[in-house]
Amino acid sequence: MYEKISFLFRFTILIASTLFFFGCASTKESFQIEGNYKELLEKQKTSYSDNLLESENLPEISCSEYEQIGDLNLKRDRLSVAYINYERALKCGDDNFRLEYKKGLVNLYGKIYDEAVKQFKNILTKDPRNALAHEKIGIAYFQTKNYIYAERHFWKALEYDFKLWKSHNFLGVIYDYRNMHEKAISRYRSAIQVNPENAALYNNLGISFYLSGQYKEAYESLLHARKLDSGSDRIQNNIALVLFKLKNYDKALLAFKNAGDLAQAYNNLGCVFLAEGRKKEAIRNFEKALESRPKFYNIANENLERIQLFK
Repeated sequence: MYEKISFLFRFTILIASTLFFFGCASTKESFQIEGNYKELLEKQKTSYSDNLLESENLPEISCSEYEQIGDLNLKRDRLSVAYINYERALKCGDDNFRLEYKKGLVNLYGKIYDEAVKQFKNILTKDPRNALAHEKIGIAYFQTKNYIYAERHFWKALEYDFKLWKSHNFLGVIYDYRNMHEKAISRYRSAIQVNPENAALYNNLGISFYLSGQYKEAYESLLHARKLDSGSDRIQNNIALVLFKLKNYDKALLAFKNAGDLAQAYNNLGCVFLAEGRKKEAIRNFEKALESRPKFYNIANENLERIQLFK
């Protein structure tokens, strides 16, 4: 019952299910774009072409220069312009796996996952052992929650290149979703061997330990993640959750505070107590949240009012 109750409360922390790409803002897989990307692409194609026609005496652009322009715009997240230039590079040159791959990336980053899958599958028809194409198809399937096909392609990617740390990591996330935490832990460890300076990987490993009840190991992994990324509120909150499980409530409160302020920390600690079925402790912490910051009234008071319903 308390699992259901906890969802009613305004819980300001990032809970344990916040795994990698979810964590690797640094990765392109988490790129977001507003509006209808397909419509945007068509509009910018037209606008871009019109501008070229209106300009006179332009120097001729080579295939490699079109690709360079595409790369520059891809880095700047100007996806439609990047796509156009990759198409122009393909039309003026030979068939090129590299350009087809980059067009697939544009569709992947723009969240046109069906087109991305088609693009990368076209590459695989010519080069079935292309590990990166398998990995990107896996990511596209993962984003659409087609975890069975995602898993197959991630393993194919690793069959041809075992150093693709993103494939290891995504497999870890899939196994955590399935409550296969030991398999997830193995994948995260393999990813860390390839990319040992990535804080998100240690965070994911820590969460997998947490989900499997290995709290001391979770704490060590999360401390290492914090060492690599000391400014991450998500990591701080996850450390707080582990400290709670280790019954170190004072340190858990401090960890929550490091990710926000004292009022938020008391509120979050109250929510965790409530999830454990410890209503008295939950009420005490919600009240302290109110005392610490009266302006926090809306959140903490809502929690206090709702908890009365379950007395």
